[in-house]
Amino acid sequence: MLVYTNPAQLVKAFFLFLPLEALLDFGPDVLASILYRYAGIELSVLSIGGQRKRRYVVYVKSVSFLRSFESGLEQIVVTGLYYPLFEEMVFRGLPYLLGFGVIGVGLGTAIWVLLHPVWRLKMLPVNADTGTKLKMFTIDVVDYSIAGAWLSWLWLNGWGVLAVAYHIFHNFLVVAPQVFPEGFAWLSSKFKLPWPG
Repeated sequence: MLVYTNPAQLVKAFFLFLPLEALLDFGPDVLASILYRYAGIELSVLSIGGQRKRRYVVYVKSVSFLRSFESGLEQIVVTGLYYPLFEEMVFRGLPYLLGFGVIGVGLGTAIWVLLHPVWRLKMLPVNADTGTKLKMFTIDVVDYSIAGAWLSWLWLNGWGVLAVAYHIFHNFLVVAPQVFPEGFAWLSSKFKLPWPG
């Protein structure tokens, strides 16, 4: 079992593999957003003011949160740090570290993939028809399967620490702009970042 732990090597590898992370983790999210729009899937989400709004998903994992600074920070810590660490260790790390190899990591990833679309279905309007639910479920399974295969490949090649780091990086970049949009709008205006605030 090969596990890379040298900090300098991990930092170098983080940046070396970053284009693959963008392609295989964020790329499927963009594709899913396009497929959502094409399939006519609208999400019903709670806005900042507590009113239910229906809108097309702009970014497949976008959710607006009810928030104060404290609850927003909690959401970032839980979704951006705790969930990725927990998910990577339970669904890929333990099977890998216990020596179950491709089969263990593959089964763990399959369970991880199926868990995500299930909770995301709650974002559909209450009266959404079964066909819409099946389309959303299928799009999400494809999205998470590609990301899961990428993270599994990292584990199976000894880069589990990178899988955890990329998962944290991904969740943080998805959740933080939704929790604190005004901060990201300010940051985007100062640095001309490629994503909207």
